[in-house]
Amino acid sequence: ARAQQSAPRKVLGVGGGRTRRKECGDRDIVLFDETEISTEDKILLLISRSLNDRSSLCGHVYGHLMAEFHKREEADRAKGFGVSRRRRQDAHGVIRFVTATLFEVRPGLGSNREVTDMSVHAVENLMFGEIYDVVFQEIRKESQREDDILERNVRDFMKSHRDGVARTVDADALQALRGLTPAKTTMDKIKCLIMCLERISTFAEEGGGATGAATVDADSLLKMVCLHVIVARVPNIHAEISFLQEFARDEILLRGRAGYALVTIQAAVHFLRSSDDLGVDIFASEQ
Repeated sequence: ARAQQSAPRKVLGVGGGRTRRKECGDRDIVLFDETEISTEDKILLLISRSLNDRSSLCGHVYGHLMAEFHKREEADRAKGFGVSRRRRQDAHGVIRFVTATLFEVRPGLGSNREVTDMSVHAVENLMFGEIYDVVFQEIRKESQREDDILERNVRDFMKSHRDGVARTVDADALQALRGLTPAKTTMDKIKCLIMCLERISTFAEEGGGATGAATVDADSLLKMVCLHVIVARVPNIHAEISFLQEFARDEILLRGRAGYALVTIQAAVHFLRSSDDLGVDIFASEQ
């Protein structure tokens, strides 16, 4: 609200020349054929244009909120704050108020569920491009103990099972899972998990994995996912899961593949962290 109240008159739309030129540019983006640029990319371009234009209401609100985010982060760092949720709460605030302003100025961006999701994803893309490292560091500190326990369990397991494990994993699934680290938005991270699960399922159907069977039950699939988590050695994987739990929208997670992929990876990581003897727990049915 304060960001909107502080907007100068020209930002609120008084004066027409620049606005007309901007509308022409927006229309050029919209008129691109679907074969030239996807709807998702169109929305990203439109929102990027709006938020980077500080003379627009959306750009003014976004700039004000991001400046406030950095100001609060620097103040907390100077005071030596330890583990907290302050950066996550601020990030949620930026997403909420910026998308609300966008939907107010451009009602079409909230016209249906699909376009709304694309719009929120575009805002996340731009915002986390600036503040992801700060937000993720806060989550990483909170999850450090769990990641340390997992790393110790995996290290002990690999001492005696390294050769056997290497033959029971799929390279494409490993690559997808390792994509979590460079990904900086919820949608990009979820795509990594979905791709990983799909590759593991295909790998199992083709007779790969520890089971050697063409079809696998839920328990066998979970063990295969565990083996891929072990070999992938994704840094701070508890923090990666927590990031998704924090910022992934319920509407996305309830749609099937995304929610199933997150829950499955989460179950595998919990199993690996909680086990007293991974060698026995993973290979018990074969001994």
